[in-house]
Formats: sequence, C-alpha cells, structure tokens
Amino acid sequence: MKIEIRSSFVRDAKKLPLNNQKKLAQAIQDIEKVDSLTALRNIKQMKGSSKPAYRLRIEDYRLCFYYLENTAELIRILPRKTVYRYFP
Repeated sequence: MKIEIRSSFVRDAKKLPLNNQKKLAQAIQDIEKVDSLTALRNIKQMKGSSKPAYRLRIEDYRLCFYYLENTAELIRILPRKTVYRYFP
C-alpha cells in the first residue's frame, strides 16, 4: 500500500512521546505491508466524511487517515480526547 503524509501529520508526530513515536513508526510500516485494511488490528472506519476515513488506535492516540485506491493519506495523530474535533 502506498503512503502519503500531510504536513499536519508530521507536526503532530513530532509532539508525541518517544515511546509512542516508535509505535507510530511500526504502525506505518504495518500499513505499508498490508494489501487491505482488514488485515490491520485496531482500525475502524469513521462516519461523516465524503472520503473513506479511518482511524487506527495507538494507545491513547488515534492515527487518522483517508484510504483511496490503495493509498493511505495520513492526516493527523492526536490524543483520543481531541482528535474528533479535527478529523474527519
């Protein structure tokens, strides 16, 4: 699967604690390796967006992305309590 990264995602990722940054790197590698999203654990499709929006749980953080034509566009990674204000 192809990965595209937005600048908002990079900005959010830099603010993560170090142990969560390592888990994030592993999650991105896992997303790249799979052929379909059903192979991933802790993933859910989100409602309320014109694009197919998904979120992946990484402890108390949520990795939010759009998935179109075998491409995952990483948008935000934020704490659970605030992520739904900004995504989708």
